[in-house]
Amino acid sequence: MTTAPTPLAKPLLRVRGLAKRFGGNVALAGIDFDLAPGEILALIGPNGAGKSTTFNALNGQLLADAGTVELSGQSLLGLSPQAIWALGVARTFQVAQTFASMTLLENVQMALLSAKSGLFQAWESVHTMDTLEAHDLLRQVGLDELSDQVAKNLAYGDVKRLELAMALASKPRLLLMDEPTAGMSASERLVLMGLIRDLTHQPQDPSRAALSVLFTEHSMDVVFGFADRILVLSSGQIIAQGSPSEIAQNPLVQQSYLGASFQYPNARPRA
Repeated sequence: MTTAPTPLAKPLLRVRGLAKRFGGNVALAGIDFDLAPGEILALIGPNGAGKSTTFNALNGQLLADAGTVELSGQSLLGLSPQAIWALGVARTFQVAQTFASMTLLENVQMALLSAKSGLFQAWESVHTMDTLEAHDLLRQVGLDELSDQVAKNLAYGDVKRLELAMALASKPRLLLMDEPTAGMSASERLVLMGLIRDLTHQPQDPSRAALSVLFTEHSMDVVFGFADRILVLSSGQIIAQGSPSEIAQNPLVQQSYLGASFQYPNARPRA
């Protein structure tokens, strides 16, 4: 069973018929969905549903067998991850990707250097770069006071916030987040996702394009507390999509993933 995408006037991301097989295994069976500018969209489902395959196809790490993926009307399929990144698509990973031996400021400076030159130039000193933008990015994620600390000494929740600052260095229009709160405490999850919500719904830099977020997540407090819409994958197909309240009450989603006893949160941590 598949569901029609929610109609959006001008979607930032438009996915149609995205399909991928691995031998005899159908990982994606032709999924359709849209993502609006400034929207936070959660992609959930049981293990093996096709979530990682979807991310890897959108990011250029996997070549889809069929379908179309367009970012503001520009096709992404067949492009390298570097080319897709250059078009405004950033990604964070379940295991944070940072430079452990560098300070927080140096980590963000390296990300800025990559964004401005198109590649990491390790032989060029990051200290020659203007630090104002790096400090501003750290401030946006609440880490500017720790800018001189070495990344390996951070608490894990702060490492994830540093990774977010680095992802924002390229001024992306679309941020793909794979299990952004994995390994974090409940309080750390709320802090990180609150930052994501503020960056999309209350951007601090009006010169930036609206940031859209697509994320996968197993913590349902995060999904139902912060997503504007939810897509539910099962066996490579989208079986439901809608608002958090609609998904929580969907019998098919309850049967295949959430369970009949799932209770939709009474109070969502909205701004």
